[in-house]
Parts: sequence; C-alpha cells; structure tokens
Amino acid sequence: MSEVISLINLKGGVGKTVSSINIAYSFAEFNKKVLIVDADSQGNIATSLGMIADELDNTLCDLIDEAIADGVTEQRVVECIRQVGKVDIIPANSVLAEMDYKVMNAYRREYLLKDIISTIEHLYDYIIIDCPPSLSLIVTNALTASNYVLIPVETQYLSFESLRVMLDTISMIQKKLNRELQIKGIFLTKYQSRTKLSQRTNILAS
Repeated sequence: MSEVISLINLKGGVGKTVSSINIAYSFAEFNKKVLIVDADSQGNIATSLGMIADELDNTLCDLIDEAIADGVTEQRVVECIRQVGKVDIIPANSVLAEMDYKVMNAYRREYLLKDIISTIEHLYDYIIIDCPPSLSLIVTNALTASNYVLIPVETQYLSFESLRVMLDTISMIQKKLNRELQIKGIFLTKYQSRTKLSQRTNILAS
C-alpha cells in the first residue's frame, strides 16, 4: 500500500512543483515506485517534464469527470499515467480549472480523488500530489486522499502569513474528512544562506 503525500501552499511561486518533482525522483533513486498526480490546472508538472500540458488528453480532468459520472477503474486510471524516466505522472491542464462547479455538485464530492487513487495505490510506494495555490475543492480532495502533508515555505516573512490558514484547513480536514492525515513537515525553499532575509526567516521557521 502506498503513502500518499500532498504538497500544499496557498501562495504561488514557492517552489511547490519543483519540490514535488525532486522528492519524487529522490524516492525513485532508492528504487521506490513513485507517481506524481498534478492537481494544479496550470499543468506545471507536465510542463516541467518537457510536455505541453494543454495538448494532452487522458489527464486528471478526464478522470475526475468520469469519477463524477460513473466511477473509474484501475485500467482507466492506468491509461492516464505517463512514464517520465523513473517516475510516473498523471498530468493536468487548464481544463481542470473548469471542474470546480462539477465537483461542487457531485455525490461524495470530497472523495473523488481518493476513489481515483485507491484504484492504483497498490502499484506504488509513494504517490505525490502537487496541489494548486488555493483552498478549492480540488485541494480538499487531495488532503482527503492523503496520508501526509508537506508544506514548502519560501524564505520571506510574507510567506508565513498564509501558513496559519493552511494549518487551520488541515485541522478541519483531520476532524471532518480524514482523521489519518498528518503534517509530515514544513520546509524552506529558495533559501540563500548569504542573505539576511533568508537567515532571519530560517530562525523564525525553527
């Protein structure tokens, strides 16, 4: 059974996608089977790995749409998986931005992504979910489907302002939707040891 880890931050540009990719490939170097699920409509996972996200078919958008209508099978989810080196991905694109209304009106709307992942989690040691910088239902789905949360925080004071909101949201998910969810850690990104700002932020974080 795999461990499902969501990377989340309400602030964009903190290095969340880069961190998701680096963590996934680091696991793969230890011969772990890893899947990245891109839950961000910007499609940055696919773009970062050399694809054009908006030209892709068989994405997370299709799986969510089908999960709402009829449910999905392992075979269907596998059809949406692409192998990039030692890591597999389920990509997303801009169509995902239009899914919130459909998800809002869906039966068991918070569990759609969990249902999708449950069909293939036996195939992987780790599943990494790259979340969008928002508190959308897609993020709620990601946290409901996860065992752990990792929070990347940029080394700027303003980056810590959204941390309280994220922690409150995670606490709500733990109480109402996923009692097994744990915060695995909060880590700094874009750290530059020579700058006073990074040094002071590091003190604040610790």
